[in-house]
Amino acid sequence: MASRHGRRSARIARRGVLAAGAAGISGAAMAALYRWSGGGGPRDADGPTATAPGQGIQLPVGTAHRALTVVQFVAHPDDGLYFMNPDAEQEIAAGHAVLTVCLTGGEADGRNVPPHDPRGRLVRPDRPGFARARMNGLRRAHAVMATGEESSPWDVTLVTPVGGWEAELHTLRAVPRVQLLFLALVEARGVAAWRAQSLKGLWQNAVLSLPQLPPAHSPIRNPTNVTRGRLVACLQAILHQYRPDVVRTLDPNPEHDPVHTGRRGYAPGHGLAYYDHQDHTHATYFVQQALAAHWATQPVPGTSVEHYLGYVNARLPWNLDTPAIRHKARLLDVYGWSDHLSCGDPSGCGDLKVGGGALHGGWVQSTRYRAPGAASWAARAADGRLAGFALLSGRAVVWYETKGGTGQWAGPVALPGGGLEGQVSVLSRRDGALQLFSVRTRLPDTRGTGVHRREVVTAVQRGTAADGRPLFSPWSSLGTSEANPVASMEMGFPEAAAGPDGTVYLAVRNQGGGVSVRVQSARGAWSPWTRLPNAAESGVRVLDGLGVAVDRAGRVHVFAPAQRAVLHWTSPGRGRPFALARPTGLPGSSGPVSALAMPDGSVRLAYREPRTAQVVLAELTASGRTVVPLGRGEPGGGFGRVAMAHSGPVQAALPDVAVAVRNAAGCVSVAASHPAPEQWSRGSALHVHSPALVQDAQGRLVALAVGADGALWSTRYDGTVDAAEVRWTQAVPTARAATAIAGAAVTPRPTTTGRTA
Repeated sequence: MASRHGRRSARIARRGVLAAGAAGISGAAMAALYRWSGGGGPRDADGPTATAPGQGIQLPVGTAHRALTVVQFVAHPDDGLYFMNPDAEQEIAAGHAVLTVCLTGGEADGRNVPPHDPRGRLVRPDRPGFARARMNGLRRAHAVMATGEESSPWDVTLVTPVGGWEAELHTLRAVPRVQLLFLALVEARGVAAWRAQSLKGLWQNAVLSLPQLPPAHSPIRNPTNVTRGRLVACLQAILHQYRPDVVRTLDPNPEHDPVHTGRRGYAPGHGLAYYDHQDHTHATYFVQQALAAHWATQPVPGTSVEHYLGYVNARLPWNLDTPAIRHKARLLDVYGWSDHLSCGDPSGCGDLKVGGGALHGGWVQSTRYRAPGAASWAARAADGRLAGFALLSGRAVVWYETKGGTGQWAGPVALPGGGLEGQVSVLSRRDGALQLFSVRTRLPDTRGTGVHRREVVTAVQRGTAADGRPLFSPWSSLGTSEANPVASMEMGFPEAAAGPDGTVYLAVRNQGGGVSVRVQSARGAWSPWTRLPNAAESGVRVLDGLGVAVDRAGRVHVFAPAQRAVLHWTSPGRGRPFALARPTGLPGSSGPVSALAMPDGSVRLAYREPRTAQVVLAELTASGRTVVPLGRGEPGGGFGRVAMAHSGPVQAALPDVAVAVRNAAGCVSVAASHPAPEQWSRGSALHVHSPALVQDAQGRLVALAVGADGALWSTRYDGTVDAAEVRWTQAVPTARAATAIAGAAVTPRPTTTGRTA
């Protein structure tokens, strides 16, 4: 039963009135609520020179001998729950150490009331109190994910990420590997409206520093002003201390909003308006700079990075199934204090702007990576050995078979050149060489000078080492599909296919929501970028995640997911123009479309259906004119790109096709299509990015995934793909090997309490 004070707090919350702060609560009472230990060195004056990473740092790591570490950087307390789950919860359930870093307090207007409460304007703004309420809500949600009880207690420590910058580190007492770090910078207080005192203003050098806003009854006693360089140094210090295996953050390349760009209140004179919160974007820019600085000090790449789409999810087809959506909403109801029960803090126990209404914004229904995942990141080289590629710490790495078909792997070995992001894909050229494609981001320096832009890059195999390692040329730039650096930030990720005559066809989604291509002749010369006709011009904006295939007749096919349809462009080949885009007759996709050329001249398509997460298979017939649905299969939830490969002899008249996807547990499910996928095998380690399928030199199907540990995980199918029990192992065993999950077991979700509304 709630105390009289608790009942009074609940009544105040229901009326939409916040307590003014901690002025009327004693230090002893606050110590009971928030157990903190003091710390921190002398306060530093802000200046143009950033504090060196590690100086003044006091960031205790929750678990000294943890297996894996994940650091999530968010702009506001609810960002991870809206945009990164279910990934964060799966990592907690898997036993990983998870630190969530909130850059701002998310204080907004300081009114902790439901969004459409007519009494909201009568509530006196209390930004420190609202910031504390949001922190309390985030603690409750993380406690539910880790223990099943939102009231599980936390310990609070005052830490100094860099000298003179105090912050609150919250550690879940029952599960100390779960931590929250609050840096308490002021937020923009508007989605797009220009405000110089914001992360965007700091990034654009409109202000020299950004102040902290300590939440109510905070142990922070010396709030400071933070320069651009000091913010990067702080984030770099966190990375140096925690040395994460996985970094999760928000979208650095949001789509612009052409309707509101230039309108009053939408950043006039300060850039485009975007379908995302300005704090999301600019927090991520600072994280990218910190990552680049951190990786420059690490001799061996080992960090996987995922960027998550934000508000634009409301405009895209839902890509989660109903159970996943409901579960995310329940956690946001915990964060949003929808039960109105007291936690003992007069500032409030959650974010009432969210509680009970998480489904209204349309953000809960999807979880999307900015990089849709390559359709193929593994291939068989000319000598029969398999090679798999991934991005770790902004660099491409390769794992390779030391002898073809044996399953004996070596690696990862880093390729020269950094600054890569999102994904890397590989294709086999007619001459047998492997060719890689990725995207490179050029960042300004810590003072904000330099052009911020993105470009497509490629590297070509130039030989093979004695042990089988493919050797590559340096990365060369293919430029961008856009005319200016600002537009290049919205360019999609490359997808490529090689024709039988040696021509390479490269396609990306462009800023206008259409598709642009470049063509490389058999002699190596590249054509200019060309925009394919009749997509964005007709009001149809395609999604990122293209499928490109060249059929047996040499015709080139580009498939693109759109809101209500899958679009198709075709060219006769040899660099000839593409015909107008036309719908395939297939229903819309929730994400990327994968395309696989078949020996009989047809092209197999695979993607995930909106709202159900089912895998849809279809076939473009050998005539190249008709798309025939083949069926659908239920892999057990999940999201993301579908990997495809031949699972039988490729010379057969009707070879089998296998598909691999991420399931609801964050693991890989594989199935053969007959013609629709039926029985799904499971059992991979928790993985990042997209899975891959490829045939080895013996004709056996090999499934591959990059684990959260940065290792390559694999399994070979000696017989039928339908085997329910499949054992995944690290291709190259490491000292930090996690136990392979055998069989069809799925990582259980923590149960929520009955008080989630």
